Amino acid sequence: MTMSAAPFLLLVAGAAGLLYVTSSQAEQDVASFTASDVIDGTAGDLLDMTASYGVTGDPNQNRQAFLYAIKMSEVGAALTALSDNGYNVLVGSTPANPLLFSDYSTHPNVYNAALNSTAAGAYQINHPTWLTLVNQTGLTDFSPSTQDAMALQLIANKGALSDIDAGNVNAAMLKLQPVWRSLPGAVGGVSGQRNNSAAQWLAWYQSAGGALA
Repeated sequence: MTMSAAPFLLLVAGAAGLLYVTSSQAEQDVASFTASDVIDGTAGDLLDMTASYGVTGDPNQNRQAFLYAIKMSEVGAALTALSDNGYNVLVGSTPANPLLFSDYSTHPNVYNAALNSTAAGAYQINHPTWLTLVNQTGLTDFSPSTQDAMALQLIANKGALSDIDAGNVNAAMLKLQPVWRSLPGAVGGVSGQRNNSAAQWLAWYQSAGGALA
């Protein structure tokens, strides 16, 4: 299934401040992934997210909005505007010096020695994590739609997908702190990385149409 990235391309004026991509953001707990966590990556059920924003409380809309908030937190509005909507951003990028890749056929696997990271894309997924997600989902590229799918797989791995569907955003953020270090309250990111306030996160989420429980 080919998915549209359009729901994620919205830039909400004033929603995001300047954020530097300096992360170990998706330095996920790959060793903890198990077969029972896996969503079927070849099926439309993985992320049937092609529709436009729907009615308030639509779980599909909540997922879109949560992914938008992750992208704003990880990449930021400025870099999103300077790139392919954040999907081709390499770790270490700044608005003054955007580091971009052009080949979506695979993970770029560009190692930033200063940050000790290969994180890339809208959700700053690193290469080892991508390899694990390839095995989990059956997706082998790094296109925008695959990045969306893999981000949802990471969310499912932490048991947070049902929280997002139900609008329990605070519960989801707590579960996902080890995955994306820019989330409110997360610790352990690399030097220069900061996390965002819960209020900012909720603003991003709701600006993209996400509903709260």
